[in-house]
This record gives sequence, C-alpha cells and structure tokens, in this order.
Amino acid sequence: MNAAPVRAVLFDAAGTLIHLRESVGETYARAGRRFGMHLRAERVGEAFARAMASAPPMVFPDAPGAQSDPHERAWWRDRVHATFRAAAPDDPLTGFGACFDALYTEFSESSAWAPAP
Repeated sequence: MNAAPVRAVLFDAAGTLIHLRESVGETYARAGRRFGMHLRAERVGEAFARAMASAPPMVFPDAPGAQSDPHERAWWRDRVHATFRAAAPDDPLTGFGACFDALYTEFSESSAWAPAP
C-alpha cells in the first residue's frame, strides 16, 4: 500500500510553538482596569478556564478564508465577555467594547507571545 504524500502539516501554535508572556488573567485584568472594570487576575483566570471549557468549537465552515476573521473575532468577544461577566458579576462592564478591542489587538501582536522552550 502506497501512503499518500504529506501535503501539509498544521500546528496549533499557541501552547505548542509559542506561549503567552503573561497569564490570561493578568492580561485581561490589567486591560479591564484601564477601561474602568474592577477585575482580580486570579478570578479572571479561573473564569477564563470555565468560559473556554464551555465554549463551542471555533469552527466556521461557512466562512471562506479571510472571511473567517469576523467570525473568529465574534467568537473571542463572546469568550471574553463570558469571562468578565463570571469574574465580576456585579461590574456593569461599561468599558467592555473598548477593552475587548484593546485585548484583541494586544494578542495579535508578537510582544504578547514568547517562543516555547
């Protein structure tokens, strides 16, 4: 039996090839404070883990190529909102939109990431 030639190799870069320089809890809490939210890093980290565990898969079969970005952005916005809501249920999250935009930009930049050892 002849094996098919390898045509592509895919890596999930985050957590495999690169990792965050700072914990999600620290990053989200720091950003939230800049936008008037009252968040503790430990609570945010725990809430993020729960939000990710209950998240639907990040799969957008109806979004061809570059069109997946708005879908991916909306998926992440829902996860971050669920995280903040769980971490600070009494906070009105009035600065959430601007905070999310800042976080989305921050995580898209190389300065947020470090190569895995």
